[in-house]
Amino acid sequence: HWIKVEIRSRVVKHLLTEWRKYLKEESYITPGQEYVGLILDDDSAKLLQSKMPSIPQGWTPGMHHMTIKFGREGVPSRYKGRNKVKVVGLAQDDKAWAVRVETDVPTKNDVPHITIATAPGIKPNESNEFSIEDFKPIAPFDLEGEVKEKYSDQLQKKRPQIKK
Repeated sequence: HWIKVEIRSRVVKHLLTEWRKYLKEESYITPGQEYVGLILDDDSAKLLQSKMPSIPQGWTPGMHHMTIKFGREGVPSRYKGRNKVKVVGLAQDDKAWAVRVETDVPTKNDVPHITIATAPGIKPNESNEFSIEDFKPIAPFDLEGEVKEKYSDQLQKKRPQIKK
C-alpha cells in the first residue's frame, strides 16, 4: 500500500510540475533566432502600404511584421500559424511611424504595433516608445500573416554545430 501511495505522489508531483510550465508558458531558447513575430503575407503588406501616407524620402520602410518577442525566446506552439490583426491607429513623430493593432496574440510590447518606417539612423524598435495615446484613430482594416520565428543570417552562423 505504501508503494502505491509513493508512486501516486510522484505522478501527481510530475503532473503538477508540467501543468505549471504550461500555465507559465515557459519559453525556450532557439539559437540563431532574431525574433518571433506575426509576419504579414504579401497581400496584407501591400494593403498596409496602400493605406499609409507617403513615407518621407530617406526613411526606411518597415511594414512587414508585428514583433511578439525579440531575441531567442520562443512562443508556445498554439500561437504559431495563421493569424489576423486589426489596424486601428497611426502614430507619427520625427523618428518613426507605426500602426497600432488589436490582436489575440500576446506580445511583449506595451502597445501591439507594426512599424511603418524609421528616419535615417533610427532603428525600428524606436516605435516601441509610442504610448497608446500617441496613436490617432484611423478607419480599421484587417491584416493577415503567420506567427513564426525570424532567423538572422549573422546569428545563424553563431549556432553551435552538431558533431557527427
